[in-house]
Amino acid sequence: MQDTYLLEAKIQELRLRSDSAKVVYNRMIGQLYEKHGVTDSLYEKSYGYYINEPEDLYKIYEIIADSLSLKERLLEIEEAEKK
Repeated sequence: MQDTYLLEAKIQELRLRSDSAKVVYNRMIGQLYEKHGVTDSLYEKSYGYYINEPEDLYKIYEIIADSLSLKERLLEIEEAEKK
C-alpha cells in the first residue's frame, strides 16, 4: 500500500491532466502489482475489507506515515553527510 501512495504522489508531481494521469497510473500500478505478486482484484478486495474496518485501516495508515517519515529523515541525513 505504501508503494501505491508513493506512486500517486509521483504522478501528482507530474501535474498531468486528469485523463493523462489516469493512463500513467494504470500502466504503473500494473507494474507495481506485478512487483509485489498481487492482482488488481486481490488488491481491491483487500482494500475493500479495510474500508469496512476503519480502525485497522487507520493503523495501517499510521504505519505507512511512520515509514515514509523515517525514509524522508534518512534521505535528509544522507544528503547532509554528502555536504
